[in-house]
Amino acid sequence: MDVVDDAFYSIVQSNGTNRFTLTTRLAQMLPEIETLFGQRDLKYTLCGIELFDSVPHVWFPMRPTNIVVRLNYGNRNNLYGLLHELAHEVVHLLDPVYPPARANYLEEGMATWYSADFCGRHLGGKPPRPGGNYGKALEAYEKLHAICPTIIKDIRATGVRVNDIRAERLVTASSACPKDLAEELCATMP
Repeated sequence: MDVVDDAFYSIVQSNGTNRFTLTTRLAQMLPEIETLFGQRDLKYTLCGIELFDSVPHVWFPMRPTNIVVRLNYGNRNNLYGLLHELAHEVVHLLDPVYPPARANYLEEGMATWYSADFCGRHLGGKPPRPGGNYGKALEAYEKLHAICPTIIKDIRATGVRVNDIRAERLVTASSACPKDLAEELCATMP
């Protein structure tokens, strides 16, 4: 069997358990992100996971409330890479944006942080720290998380979507959050 089979084909293993696939890992990730960041928007129907010849992303087939997680086909022989991508993209399922728009540093920082955390806890090692804008987003989110780990869950509980969180809201939710950090996190990522 190749990695694609391992990613999508479940078997009963010698110890009597089922091997995790991308889909069962997704089922594991969804309650984790909801515990961390609050309940996802249930008006969207999660239709599945597919491999696509582009960067990982979520997309909306057939109608605006259907959502599919697309992972990079180039990782088809790298199960760790597929799971790392899935753990990142699952955060974008919390508050999908249709029509698609650029995420802010906050959402990308949350996604990058969760992906590293998931891989470290469940796959035996964190991925390398990213550079560029994803590294900047991760560093900023880590600072916010150290100040107030529940701030995103608390704000989202009031009905505010991640991409709609503004700097003033972060500072109001936690007076320990520096204004410059809040502004950095709420800027749209290029």
